[in-house]
Amino acid sequence: MKGKSALAGFPAMSLPEWIRLIGYLGQYSESFQPAKPGKIANLHQLDTATTLMLQVSRLLDGWPENFHALLSTLHQQADSQSSIRRTFGSFYRTLYTDLSGECFQFLRDAFEGYLHEHWSGIVNKRHRAFKLETIARHPRVTLKQAAKKAGVAPSTVRHFIRAKVIAGNQIELPSGRKMRSVDEQSFAEIAILAKGCVTLDQAAKQLVLPKSRVRELIADGVLKPLVSRMHGNATAWLIPKQQVQALFFTGTEVMHSPPTINVRYILKYWHLREGEFIALVRALLGNQLKPVGKLNESVPLGNIQLDEQQTWQWLAEMRYADGASVSVDQAAKRLGLKQQVVYDLVRLRLLTTIQDHLPGRRVTQVSLDDFQATYVSLAEYAKSEKRAPRCLLQALQVKPVSGPMIDGSRQYFFRRSDLYGELSGNGASLIAPSSPNEME
Repeated sequence: MKGKSALAGFPAMSLPEWIRLIGYLGQYSESFQPAKPGKIANLHQLDTATTLMLQVSRLLDGWPENFHALLSTLHQQADSQSSIRRTFGSFYRTLYTDLSGECFQFLRDAFEGYLHEHWSGIVNKRHRAFKLETIARHPRVTLKQAAKKAGVAPSTVRHFIRAKVIAGNQIELPSGRKMRSVDEQSFAEIAILAKGCVTLDQAAKQLVLPKSRVRELIADGVLKPLVSRMHGNATAWLIPKQQVQALFFTGTEVMHSPPTINVRYILKYWHLREGEFIALVRALLGNQLKPVGKLNESVPLGNIQLDEQQTWQWLAEMRYADGASVSVDQAAKRLGLKQQVVYDLVRLRLLTTIQDHLPGRRVTQVSLDDFQATYVSLAEYAKSEKRAPRCLLQALQVKPVSGPMIDGSRQYFFRRSDLYGELSGNGASLIAPSSPNEME
């Protein structure tokens, strides 16, 4: 038969060409893919021919949706995802060998259209059977090509993929090598991300800090790099510039000019303990500590000036809250007593001290709490009773445990339990111990 016939939307084909199309394409379905589709058993039987016709009709109906659905099934069921030929197996051979005629080009066009949308690997000149247009417009490129297009190093693109900052695909080849691909739509995003980041060295220089301190900021989450050693042992660190800029501070003008100290000096000479640098940074971010300087001047973290006395007081309070010991002078402030009075209490062993890794005798929070629960000064007791200390001392029958006339110390102190015994006999109540904060 020399004449040709065509379905709407399809090229005209002769009867032998239609028979060839039906004979090969009709054998494929979502549930069956022949290993060798060249020969069909019982093709002369009506039910076999009808099955082939129905399957081809279904694939051509709603073109190319049903055809693409078949390709998707073959794609998902394939053991290999690294090679188009191995992934689609005999179907690939059918399209490009058994149905290689020009009249069947619409099948290959639909196949290559599916690859454009769904094949996450690379399509290049090694795929000689494909049209040059298909190769040229495939949206995915190698990692090196993506890096070149974005103007960055290939390692940067690889780290972005590992950190899942950009979408990428990885295929393991039979040789064991891994091939990564990137969608061309990611080129601009890669360039923007890389331009908006700084390395660890750059961040340290901008913040005027040692690199070890920048790593502390990263470990604690103050800085959140897009790429770091947490993302596949990356050799480079990429930290968003915005996060680095957040650690630049403007000053707070003050009426007087207190003695100031910068953060770099604190890090070098104050011997901060583990976690205290991060606490200092968070205190700055939370406005617990305020830099001293000009309102319109943005200063990096390492160079900001702080009120020395206020910063030292903040550090001492923080250490005390964490259970650290304080000096005898600091204990005097917490008790609301003069330094010499507290030194007398230490000498008389009424206030217990320890010797830790810090110089001098140290006072713990437990020791302060025990002292206040056990003893009360005459001045404090007289104030609560609204009486003059001297008159109250003469009226009390309880003997103080320390005082000028007993051991030469500067103030009188009583045991609370002794006072409680006398007051309970007189029907009076004992004052409650004051907390260190209340005494301050």
